[in-house]
Amino acid sequence: MSERVFIESDLVFTFPEHWWVREYDNHRFYKNISGLGLKGVDFLLVDPSGAGHLYLMEVKNYRTRVRKGIVYEAPLKSPEELAATIAMKYEHTLRAIRAVHLYYQRKWWYRLMNRIIRKSQYMQYDSVFWTQAYELARQPSQHTFLLWLETETEDQVYEKQLQKSMGLQVALKIGRQTHPYPPGIIVQG
Repeated sequence: MSERVFIESDLVFTFPEHWWVREYDNHRFYKNISGLGLKGVDFLLVDPSGAGHLYLMEVKNYRTRVRKGIVYEAPLKSPEELAATIAMKYEHTLRAIRAVHLYYQRKWWYRLMNRIIRKSQYMQYDSVFWTQAYELARQPSQHTFLLWLETETEDQVYEKQLQKSMGLQVALKIGRQTHPYPPGIIVQG
């Protein structure tokens, strides 16, 4: 499977070739802190176009699906309950991005190479990716919480209640197979 193709919640995601992607909840940094009660999103995505943009992406698949002959049904949470869950994941992920930045700040080689790392396009290196994520996360206009929400039927009333329940805590965008956001993400499943 290509490094741009990921499976999450029985959905296959293909991200644009020029984006930098980390499957955050499987990353070594998250595994080190997850036992501390911190929650995290499924993906961190950096779109380097223009000034750059960071997407903190959480996937929720509430569609009925079959795994190995077993029917799996995930009950849809109330908008308030889901809003509380994703707001927590958003805050915890931002906190973790800051913690990773502090981790790197303690390294002599990072302090020495900081200017080069901040301008580098070599996102395959964790130090470069996390530095870019940190810089974008610091600016609210350059990061977005993306909830990829799959339900049996599209329910705009539910989505509006979810947006309302989020309040001003998080700028929330909702993507789904029927109307992908942001453009360029391909989802199958």
